[in-house]
Amino acid sequence: MQRTTIANIVSLSRIPLAFLIVLFFDNKPLVITLAILAVLSDLLDGFIAGNGTHVGAIIDPLADKLFVIIVSLTILSNLAWHYLLLFFLRDIFSVIAYIFYAHRLKVKALTFGKLVTAGQFVTLLAALLGLGIHFLIIAIGIFSLVAIVEYIIWFDNHL
Repeated sequence: MQRTTIANIVSLSRIPLAFLIVLFFDNKPLVITLAILAVLSDLLDGFIAGNGTHVGAIIDPLADKLFVIIVSLTILSNLAWHYLLLFFLRDIFSVIAYIFYAHRLKVKALTFGKLVTAGQFVTLLAALLGLGIHFLIIAIGIFSLVAIVEYIIWFDNHL
């Protein structure tokens, strides 16, 4: 089996992990273990794939977004709307940008976008552990704004 195929399988594993987290939400030790596995799968898929493929460049961020959305609907359901907006700000921008630019550009993950994803995973894990997450969500919002600027500059240079 090719390295990129294995990396894609590892990426896609985050989706059933997300559903298992929702399904077993009351079993905190299991849920925390599953969340840690999801974080490790995100690190592992990039390591396995190396430079990766066009398909992998779509599957990995899609798996990240689906994991974050599925788990967030359970874990963050009691948050005020403005915190949810900060948490998903980069993702909202990404969807809009993808609609307008995907047919013209091979969009790739940039540094601050990756930091936002890492921040989302850390925030979900912190919430599972019962830790305060408001500061983390504000940090995600700030990184999201920087990521949006980074993407706008990247789009401008590549169109």
